[in-house]
Amino acid sequence: MDFPSDNTHRPNEPTQYGYPEYHDYMQTPIPPPPPPPKRSHKTTLFIIVFLIIALLVLGSALLFNLADKHQQVTSHITTTPTMTLIPTSTSAPAVVPTSLPTPMPTSVPTPVPTSAPTSLTVKYYASDIYNDFVANGLGGTNPKTDTKWSCCSYIPSGGAIVWTDSTTGYTMDIATFATSNAVQIDEGQLNNKGFYTNVVHNCLLSYES
Repeated sequence: MDFPSDNTHRPNEPTQYGYPEYHDYMQTPIPPPPPPPKRSHKTTLFIIVFLIIALLVLGSALLFNLADKHQQVTSHITTTPTMTLIPTSTSAPAVVPTSLPTPMPTSVPTPVPTSAPTSLTVKYYASDIYNDFVANGLGGTNPKTDTKWSCCSYIPSGGAIVWTDSTTGYTMDIATFATSNAVQIDEGQLNNKGFYTNVVHNCLLSYES
């Protein structure tokens, strides 16, 4: 059998077998873990409702217990007999105060009047006493009314007479006052000024050498 000579015929080539593709599993990335399941809001709501119910039951039990105890105490009080007190005729002891409070003294300023009070009565006048001196030989020379009584706080209510003693030559002054307080204050002030003084009742005799 003759074959055409077209040069298209090729001899049989050897068969080449294909190998499976090799895959490196060590380089395969690990997939991320799945997201956690969402918590159900029903569970949280159930817990809250359960706690509320438990608190209500506990509160009701406490109120019932307190009401029961209150009822028992009330019934015990109503059944307790009351005792009637009979007053006795014993008299109460007399209260004797041990001490009385001492009032605190208040300070009173010393009055400095410019003239003698008119409501007080003067027992002696300076002119009458001087006339008695003259009658008993104790008078002096140049007697006159002392109108310059600026030495002291109180002006003599019965006036003042000044004269010169004939025997000693001292300047004598007799003044009368309506109160003993006034005469004592003026006497102290004259002593501080260097005068010699003598007080008889409300009469003040002063002199200087």
